Parts: sequence; C-alpha cells; structure tokens
Amino acid sequence: MTHFLWGPQGRPPPLSTRRQTPILYSGCSMLIFAYLIIFSVTSSAASYYSHRSLAFTSALYNATVQENAFGNTPVISEQMMGIYLPDPAYSIKYRIIEGDNHHFFSSNQRVIGNFCFLEIHVRTGNARNLNRESRDSYSLKVKAQQRRNDRTREDIPGAVTEVFIKVTDVNDLSPFFLEYEYKVSISEDIALYSSVIRIKAEDPDDGLNGQVYYSFKEPTREFSLHPTSGVVSLIKPLEYHERSEYHLTVVAVDRGYKKSGVSFPSESKLSITVMEVNVYAPQIQVTQLTEAAPSGHLMIIAIVNVLDNDRGPSGDINSLEITDGDQDRVFRILPGSASHEFNLASLQTIRWEDAPYGYNLTLKAIDKGVRPR
Repeated sequence: MTHFLWGPQGRPPPLSTRRQTPILYSGCSMLIFAYLIIFSVTSSAASYYSHRSLAFTSALYNATVQENAFGNTPVISEQMMGIYLPDPAYSIKYRIIEGDNHHFFSSNQRVIGNFCFLEIHVRTGNARNLNRESRDSYSLKVKAQQRRNDRTREDIPGAVTEVFIKVTDVNDLSPFFLEYEYKVSISEDIALYSSVIRIKAEDPDDGLNGQVYYSFKEPTREFSLHPTSGVVSLIKPLEYHERSEYHLTVVAVDRGYKKSGVSFPSESKLSITVMEVNVYAPQIQVTQLTEAAPSGHLMIIAIVNVLDNDRGPSGDINSLEITDGDQDRVFRILPGSASHEFNLASLQTIRWEDAPYGYNLTLKAIDKGVRPR
C-alpha cells in the first residue's frame, strides 16, 4: 500500500512538516518518469548506432565515363557504390562536395532493398563537354546526408567516400603533321635501303585512336614508307639524268574505330631532290703560246683549258692553282675569257738563264661538285 502526504484542503503541508516528513510518489508516476528516461537514452543510442552503421562500402570507388558524353550519361563502375541501410525506410541524400569545380557531374540516390546506390551522371545543360585531351580524370568527394521528415538534412559522421572517374577516349581527332611540306636532298649514289627522311604526324587520342599509320597517296617504285615509324627509304637506284625531283603525298590515318565508319586522313607534301654525283674529275689541257702576250706587269705564256664531263655544278670549275714547280713564285693563274679557261702568266722580270732546263709546273683543278674532285 502506498501512502500520500498532503495538507488540508488539498494544499501541501507546511514547510516544517515537509522538511521532517519524506515525500512519497505514486508507483505509476515513478514508472512513467523512468520510462521517459529510458526511452530518451534508448532513442539517442539507436540514432548513434544507426549513424555508426551507415558507411560507404568502400572509401574509394573507380569509375569511367566517355569524353563528350551527353547529359544524364551514367558514370560506370564495377563496384557497388553506396550504403547499406539498417531500415529500408531510412532516407539518404548524396552530395558532391569536392573535385567538380566545373560542375560536370551530379549525384543521385536509388534505393533497392536495403541498399542505397550512389549514382553519378554527367550533368545536363553544361556549356562545356568532357574532353579527355584537356583532362583525363576527376576525383570526386561525396558525402552522405540523412533526410528527416521535416525535409532538413543532417550529415552522417564518417559517411564520406571518393569516386575516381577516368575519362575514356573517343576517336574524335584526326592525325596532324608537324610540317605542311617536307623537303630533302639526296645524292644519286645513296645506298639502297638507306633512310631518306622521317615523316611525323601526331594524334592526341588515346590507345589505338592515337596510333598513326602512314602511306603514300600515289604509287612510287623508288621509295618506301614504313607504316608506323614514318621513315622513307630508298628501294631502287636513282639516276639523276632520268629524274632529279620527286613530289609525293604522304597520308596519315589513325587505327581507331569511328562510329560513322568514315575516317578523315591528313596529308602532307614530300619533295625529294636528287643531286648528281661527281663522277668525272676535271681534265687539264695546256696550249703554249708561240709569243708571250703582255697583261699588265705579267706576260701570258700559255692558255689552260679545264674540262669536266659532269653535268650541273659538278661540271663547273671552281679553281685552278699551281701546286708544285714554282718555288720562286714567278708564275700566276689568271681567269680567261670563259669559265673553263685560264691564263698562265709569268713575271716580266723572269730570268730564263737562271732556269736553263725551264720550269716543270704541276697544276690542280677543282670542280664545284657536292663532293669536289
């Protein structure tokens, strides 16, 4: 039995009486008070443990998306991105908090059973496209939030993950040559299979999309072009007198697949000039004059003709000089009336009695060939 202590007319007893007499509460009031305390503690603990159990299945997810993807294109991952829910009625919202300064991506959530999937899509209405050649990866930091019944949100402690997105390549670019026209000069006696020149084209695409194949647009029997290195080689002997110049077109195309099925090759010009080989050495012919002819303070005593059977620069005479037999330096070589003609002159003061046997001069002529003779 429980007793209540109360004053007359339902009023509390005097203070002196209350101090001396303990106050008793009913069993029902004590039970309700204890229940409220237990419920509060239990509710806080449940909320704490629910938050503790809400965590992403991984601290890092790997995903891919194609460049130039349209809006709402999903980011693909082989991992199951998201959080297991202690209760299917639990409401979670995902939000990208770092790594997307240009707002290329948006995050969404989709609940299936007891799992809340994290879905990332390419954002719609963006004026800029994903371009792998400009940036090939993004690292997004995603946070999970609890949505209450009043539509407010609360961060879930520790429910943060990173999504590494690799932008995969689309064959959207064609190769381009580093030069519009390549020029090279070679000697006609160059050895067979020698490298003549290397053509270079580049393609910023990735993988097969960026691998370049080379070929000649027009057929040629004299030269070959390596399909991957771009090296041009000689495969047939050259003859300057038959052909001295070659004008070819080099085509570059990548190995990637194009959705349209149509490739867009690039072209560059190649000009090869064949230089004649200096086959013949100059031949010297000396015609002695019966009477010396004055020329200033010199006396012309002979006419020297130098002949070279080569064509072009190799057949032109560059110089004629005395290399031996003129120890006293009394002779001079003067230009004649033609490019291949020279005059051999002597000083007027020459004393022939000092050389009873005459002078034995050695003359040397040099042509203007690439390899002078």
